[in-house]
Amino acid sequence: MGRQALPKRQRQPGERQIQRSHLLPAVAETIANARAAKRCVAVLMLRLKPKDRLHLFTQEHIGAQAEQEFAQLVELLRPADRYCVVDTLQLCMVLPDLAAAAQATLAAH
Repeated sequence: MGRQALPKRQRQPGERQIQRSHLLPAVAETIANARAAKRCVAVLMLRLKPKDRLHLFTQEHIGAQAEQEFAQLVELLRPADRYCVVDTLQLCMVLPDLAAAAQATLAAH
């Protein structure tokens, strides 16, 4: 009889989020693990830029809109990927276990 592979544990979106205070140690650990396994890691910093600065005059809270955008983006991440909301408009994504540096370059574009 062939051995059946167990399904990979799917992480909930909240489990993927890294607290800002734990970001640097998490990135360092991910890079160390990748070096040991001879794999690549991508650490991407994403900054949203509003199309205009109208929110400065209207007092509209741009943070709520940014949260919606980040939530949509997080749904596209793999189960092993992690993210951290660094600032109201800035997100850091850690993409571990990439087979080649070309995948990191592709993710950055």
